[in-house]
Amino acid sequence: MKLKTLIVLLLVSSAAFAQLKVNTSQFNRKNEFTFAQKGNVIDVKWPAGGGNIGQVTLDMTVGRPLFKTIAVGVKGVLKTVSTDLDPAFLLSIGKRDLLSQNGWNIFFDKVPQKPYKTFPVILEKSSASIKTIGSQTVVNISSLKADHFSGDLEITFYNGSPMFNIAAVISTQQDATAIVYDAGLIDRKAGWKNISWINTRDTTMTESVNTIDSAKNIAVKYRAIAAKGKEGAIAIFPAPHQYFYPLDEAFN
Repeated sequence: MKLKTLIVLLLVSSAAFAQLKVNTSQFNRKNEFTFAQKGNVIDVKWPAGGGNIGQVTLDMTVGRPLFKTIAVGVKGVLKTVSTDLDPAFLLSIGKRDLLSQNGWNIFFDKVPQKPYKTFPVILEKSSASIKTIGSQTVVNISSLKADHFSGDLEITFYNGSPMFNIAAVISTQQDATAIVYDAGLIDRKAGWKNISWINTRDTTMTESVNTIDSAKNIAVKYRAIAAKGKEGAIAIFPAPHQYFYPLDEAFN
């Protein structure tokens, strides 16, 4: 019995320290986008426009924030914008009516008035890949799960822009499924000091971050909100309207 216990402990210890292997079979190393890996940490850099360089450090260690650092600046003088962030997605799942009007043709299905459940989208950090698509680079992280939905997290970087896109690319095999999602970033180490936005009366608003406050909906202009840290700010905004084609209702 003692021998069996020792073998199990050794196997668990060996697996815990195994280094993540990043799949780069579709990555063009001649691109201006570069990456380096040390253990479970992936460091990426790309031309962010205006002579600037963007840098994102991803930590694939389970239990640690995914975005270890986000920085921007000129070569050799990068300013850390944010640290220790996690992407957050909530997926609300309901049902569509595919019977009364011949399938998906129904427009006013009144989905919000029907029963639904909300699930957190869980990131497992089991594997990663990097691929080049023209001047864009996509970092794919597996896997995501939320009830009967599954897929991957995709982070797309654009040469010539400091902007990058974080998307939960998930799907389900269950038909007649209605969804609405909430997405954002969580500051795990209280690095953000202020939150700013422009309200619907075109006035700039700023509030100090209250780490014990609960989430709340804010009416903003330009569909954007910004968080300011010690050396910079990061702006967050949703995908364009055409990203999803609304067959029933859309909320912004």
